[in-house]
Amino acid sequence: MFWCNDDYGINRDGWSEKSKAALQREEDAIKKFDLERAKMEARVLEPGSCNMVQLLNPKEHLTGACLKTFRQHVNKFKGWNVKRQVVSEDLKPKLKITRKSKVYYTNVYYTAPVNLDELKENLVPQQPFERKYHLPSSPPALMPSPPIMPESPVYSYHKPIPNLPSVAFRTGNFATFSGFQNYRPLPSGTLSTCGNIPGPSRYQYSAEQLYGNYEKIGLQKRTLNDFQDQGGKKSKC
Repeated sequence: MFWCNDDYGINRDGWSEKSKAALQREEDAIKKFDLERAKMEARVLEPGSCNMVQLLNPKEHLTGACLKTFRQHVNKFKGWNVKRQVVSEDLKPKLKITRKSKVYYTNVYYTAPVNLDELKENLVPQQPFERKYHLPSSPPALMPSPPIMPESPVYSYHKPIPNLPSVAFRTGNFATFSGFQNYRPLPSGTLSTCGNIPGPSRYQYSAEQLYGNYEKIGLQKRTLNDFQDQGGKKSKC
């Protein structure tokens, strides 16, 4: 039945052949399954429930090609399948099994069919979603609007030239003139005052304007050279 092959060692083609004893076990298992199937399907079972039947004991278990044929037969019926359970070494002496290799219980499982139409009729209608909190009947009061702040003052860097009510003159770092009211900016090169005068820091005046103001306050008229001798300078502003 078995022979050696030089290329692959042991030839396993003959392993698919069934002995008379194996064929007899296979036929007995199929007959036993058909009886259990008829009993199980006649019972009133809960839809979707899984029910097990221990069909074959370890001495009757199927192997190889016999198990494959038996599994195909069981799977032809809707809701049925086959699973094997290994027998522990402690149970072998109790079952009077002398075989050293693994032995199995062969179990068949049946899942009761589910009638979708009946399930739809028996389903409890889903309740609408209810909030766990209650919304107020009226909207909350609006927050008071923030106070209107006055507009920020507009600062301009181009201030108007102020009227100088009174100016006093002295020599030194800067020169001012008392009683000077009428002034006007003049081109550079004329005598000017620079210093702590309110308003812009530089105004230029002509010598005639300066001397005319001297006469208004009764001071002796001086020349431009006299002014320079006492420490006055021409404008470099």
